[in-house]
Amino acid sequence: MGSTHTLKEISSAIGADHKFGANLEIKIAELCTDSRRVVFPEQSLFFALRTGRSDGHQFVPIAYKKGIRAFVVEDDFITPASMPAATFLVVKSSLNALQDLGQWKRSLFKAPVIAVSGSNGKTIVKEWIYQVLHDKFTIVRSPKSYNSQIGVPLSLWQITSSYNLGIFEAGISKPGEMSQLAKMIQPNIGVFTNILDAHDENFQSRRQKCLEKLTLFRNVQKLVFCADDPLIKECVDQVNFSPEVLFPWSAKASALIELKSYVVHEKTATLKLAYQGRAVNVDLPFTDPANLENAMHCVATALALGVDLLDLPDRFKQIRSVSMRLNLEEGVNNCDLINDYYNADFDGLKNALEFLESQRQKTNTTVILSDIVHSEQNKEELYHQVARLLKEKKIDHLIAVGPDFEKHSPLFSSNSSFFNNTKLLLEALPALRLTNETILIKGARSFAFEKVAQLLKKKTHQTVLEVNLTAIQHNYNFFRSQLKPSTKTMVMVKALSYGAGTHEIAKLLAFNNAAYLGVAFLDEGIALRDAGITTPIMVMNPDFNALETMISAQLEPEVFNQRSLDLVLHFLQTSSSLVRPLKIHLKVDTGMHRLGFDADEVDTVLTSLEKYKQIEIASVFSHLATSDDPAMDEYTKQQIKCFTAVKEKVIKILPHKPPLFHILNSAGITRFPKAQFDMVRIGIGLYGVSPDPSAQKRLLNCSTLKTKISQIKSIDSGDAVGYGRAFIAQRPMEVATLPIGYADGFNRSLSCGKGAVLINGKIAPIVGNVCMDMTMVDVSGIDATEGQEAIIFGSKFPLLDYAKRLNTIPYEALTSISPRIPRVFYQE
Repeated sequence: MGSTHTLKEISSAIGADHKFGANLEIKIAELCTDSRRVVFPEQSLFFALRTGRSDGHQFVPIAYKKGIRAFVVEDDFITPASMPAATFLVVKSSLNALQDLGQWKRSLFKAPVIAVSGSNGKTIVKEWIYQVLHDKFTIVRSPKSYNSQIGVPLSLWQITSSYNLGIFEAGISKPGEMSQLAKMIQPNIGVFTNILDAHDENFQSRRQKCLEKLTLFRNVQKLVFCADDPLIKECVDQVNFSPEVLFPWSAKASALIELKSYVVHEKTATLKLAYQGRAVNVDLPFTDPANLENAMHCVATALALGVDLLDLPDRFKQIRSVSMRLNLEEGVNNCDLINDYYNADFDGLKNALEFLESQRQKTNTTVILSDIVHSEQNKEELYHQVARLLKEKKIDHLIAVGPDFEKHSPLFSSNSSFFNNTKLLLEALPALRLTNETILIKGARSFAFEKVAQLLKKKTHQTVLEVNLTAIQHNYNFFRSQLKPSTKTMVMVKALSYGAGTHEIAKLLAFNNAAYLGVAFLDEGIALRDAGITTPIMVMNPDFNALETMISAQLEPEVFNQRSLDLVLHFLQTSSSLVRPLKIHLKVDTGMHRLGFDADEVDTVLTSLEKYKQIEIASVFSHLATSDDPAMDEYTKQQIKCFTAVKEKVIKILPHKPPLFHILNSAGITRFPKAQFDMVRIGIGLYGVSPDPSAQKRLLNCSTLKTKISQIKSIDSGDAVGYGRAFIAQRPMEVATLPIGYADGFNRSLSCGKGAVLINGKIAPIVGNVCMDMTMVDVSGIDATEGQEAIIFGSKFPLLDYAKRLNTIPYEALTSISPRIPRVFYQE
């Protein structure tokens, strides 16, 4: 946490017109925009933000229950009588107030500020500038990728007088956004990373997007950019910056900073740089072009800040890869592991603990944590805050490593273990007997906690399905953005969440306030309840002979014909254990002709239910048969028309307590937005697949199925590969064997060239027959090595293409992946 300010100061900064509550002397250290992420409530100010997806005012009572007593609300908010101790600052727009506060905080800072913008690489460039300069400057920087209209003011709030350099990211997704970010950040130095295709769909042209991003840099003293990008160069010239502002680098032409050569070694690369008549070689711990570009932006930024060229080789020895993700995977002894062992800072710890909280599936939690490094705070104060944070998050056991933790051990609970170094922890780890726990491993790189993770990780299949929870949340938010604020969401997590993994996805959706989860069978619902998920759950194919179990787990069955209804009514007549009404969901057949009451049966069904007070109809719904096919739109419209008539009937019969109505699936949400009714159901769209081309552009890939090369063999012309000698080499070849086969869901129909994998960015066709546990691919002409990664499908080798090779749909391709393939979940 940074410095504190009183509500009185904040009220003045944001121009609050009215103040309710007596205490304007409350000291605020933290800003909160999400009631789920309250850390230190008594020092937090909650901003009730209205966005396209939600209204933060509805979460004010929740934040109050969590201990927050200071709020910024808009002038139409009715102050609840149940919050007598709260103080409210009233404004016209909470978002504008948050941004005004960020601008005010920035105005107090007299040291230089660097702003980083572009399409890709912003976070890496920001973190590398920090790594290169942290011993020369005391630096405040954006946490994670906080670069939006909300993220930027939250980042600026961290500023205190103890810092003498700021580095902040700025990202936009549509025209008109950058001017507000520029107003807040007021950068002295600008770094323009690149201009690629991200958010192209929201701009008239890439030129317009480039010029919009340059708005951030209009008043900088130095602008760092790559002069080799013709569009950036052209737009920079169009803006007409004064010559002394421009700070370009180039690998192709004469420029202020010149990359004379770039020599790639096995795992490193050497840059030969020229600047102001001098030259130097800088070694980098990577070889790929994207990171070369990122490194050159850091070189130029360091020089713009007055770092001597000859100091750069030593400074760039400090560069390390930036961990952009938190991994959740299976551990030994029935533990779940969250791995974040590349950095240790206070904000990162807060983020990791939030992820643990949202994904916690075990009763007990353990945090393995190294000393907090590169913090400018007083150590006594810092470790007080760490202890308090762990207590707030109800962490059961702390395993702390490092001399600073040992020194401050009295601050922590009695259920804590302290080790001076990682070697001592590794020796003691077996005796700690970590069993059936969720374990967060977080440490600075110098502590080598990857060794700890290796000991605790379950040794499994080399093939894994990686599931990007950040992408899933992005896709969920995309569908939410297509809905009216009042429309609820039911998200389908049946069939292991379409193969991705049930508990983890369901936890994420529950954390994001999905109104309902949908499963196919009773055991899927029971498993979610056992994982601690309390969100309402609809069971689509219930076992009506197990209604007792369903009721005890508070699961809600779909009722779709007279037989299923009779079984429910018979249970109600014979059971004496019902302590609350049984919620049911009535399925109506409007044209799918799979399950459901006919539309003309609805009156009879509702009339028969009227006398049963133990039953509550939670929803009435139907299923679209052809919402993904434009050629069938008239049929879909007829289904919607039929369902609308059903709704009118139901409301006439149940005027005092009408149920929720829903018919739209993922494709329907984007293609038939007027038929939202009360709720929609999100299925395959959550996982990044849509038949609607405009929606597909906005969705992110969520799943990557990948494996590793077990062995590479050189074979001669005439040699056979695999069972049945189904493939005969027509030339000398290099053949790689992969540990994946049809027992893993990698279908045998992909044999003999019908399927392929991606290795080192190149397509490697399958040779011979796919075996039960192994597959062979042609890697001739590919720079491939044993142990190297092979992508079955992912962002660069799309699931849609994989499904086409299988001559099937993405649903089947995903759900066919064997449960024996480990799922690794990660958050970026």
